[in-house]
Amino acid sequence: VRMDALGLALFTVSGAGIALAHGAPLVVAVLMAVVAGTTGGVLRDIVVNEIPDLFRPGGLYATASLAGALVFVACLSQGFEYGTAAIAGAFIVVGLRLLSVRLGVAMPSPQWANDRERRRA
Repeated sequence: VRMDALGLALFTVSGAGIALAHGAPLVVAVLMAVVAGTTGGVLRDIVVNEIPDLFRPGGLYATASLAGALVFVACLSQGFEYGTAAIAGAFIVVGLRLLSVRLGVAMPSPQWANDRERRRA
């Protein structure tokens, strides 16, 4: 889980940085960061024939990536140096991901999943 969180942070921050370097608006850079961060983990899990963490209930994954990307972009827009902003964004991603796994924090199930469970009962 630790290495997964570090990989998620690395790809999230680098995805936002590359998008910004190509002149993308801040919102697009944040979205590209989440896509870049989560896609790496999904591909890794598919290659080793596992269900990707992104699609399993449990610890925050895409949400941690989104929070880290927002922190990274916000730091850059406030004039922080690139390295400082990258460390802050990566710290948020890793911290949220590891804390959510350890504490069992997860996003609520979508309404359609709850409806399906009620129909089965």
